[in-house]
Amino acid sequence: RTDEFAPVCASFNGMASRLRVSADRAAAEEQSRRELFAGISHDLRSPLTSVRAYTEALLDGVAKTPDDARRYLTKIRLHEAEIEHMVEALFLYAKMELKDYPVHPKRLDLQAELRRICEENPPDGHLAVDCSGVAPLTVTADPFLLERVVLNLLDNSRKYRRSETAVAHVSIRAEKTPEGILLSVA
Repeated sequence: RTDEFAPVCASFNGMASRLRVSADRAAAEEQSRRELFAGISHDLRSPLTSVRAYTEALLDGVAKTPDDARRYLTKIRLHEAEIEHMVEALFLYAKMELKDYPVHPKRLDLQAELRRICEENPPDGHLAVDCSGVAPLTVTADPFLLERVVLNLLDNSRKYRRSETAVAHVSIRAEKTPEGILLSVA
């Protein structure tokens, strides 16, 4: 009814609704965090297992020649670098979570920036990148973070291609939409 309690009830119901939305958002963020850590844990297992296997092989004397030993050590070094990269990413995620991550946005020519990234990562027999779908656009972004995102996607495309002999074909597009700039990597 329209009495003195109606505004209080409406305010209370609005507050309850906002609390429900906030609780749902917090639950979704917590689920995302769990999935992130599960994914990182899974991704760390592969290189750790390889490092362990190559180390045990060296200790067991499987490498009979200095060239064999060097090949095993080179593999260990590559997997160690992969682990270091993942730990660094985890550290960055933690800093982002704490709102302690430095962001330095600048006005960028997106087309030039993406072409530079593509040119610095030429086709290598495992990855072919096409940046021809990038329209000439200006954006405000942190160039370091933009490059990290694109390189991460390119690295994952190379790493998770269909087979060891397959070539991952990546198409990068950027276009202006009514909502803003749409950058897609397929």
